[in-house]
Amino acid sequence: MKTKLFQILVVFIIVSCGEKRKMIFLQETDTVVSLNIADADSTLKSIIFTTDIQHEKIIVQMDSIRDTDVLKFGYDSNGESAFTIAAVFNSDTIKSEHYAESGYSPEIQLNGKNFTVKEHF
Repeated sequence: MKTKLFQILVVFIIVSCGEKRKMIFLQETDTVVSLNIADADSTLKSIIFTTDIQHEKIIVQMDSIRDTDVLKFGYDSNGESAFTIAAVFNSDTIKSEHYAESGYSPEIQLNGKNFTVKEHF
């Protein structure tokens, strides 16, 4: 059952690729969201990824992944969906909301305390 956090059969893999380290959170995936955090503000505490599909939520604590440059989140969008990425800093929180369809692979960059969409499709 998909009722508890991380009971959504999230496959957690750390992949080393050149100098960039990637952390990948995948499940049934037809939509994969890449978040580049290499240039994030040093006060970043956590990343929260949520979808409107069964209100799935993944929380990544930065203390445990300081050497990681890219986070990848995958989910089955069932045709159309929305997802939100929130960045929690010591003194504030920012979020970025997006629409997605099956097959989309959005790439988002966290620069300091700002999100930038590098590619949406």
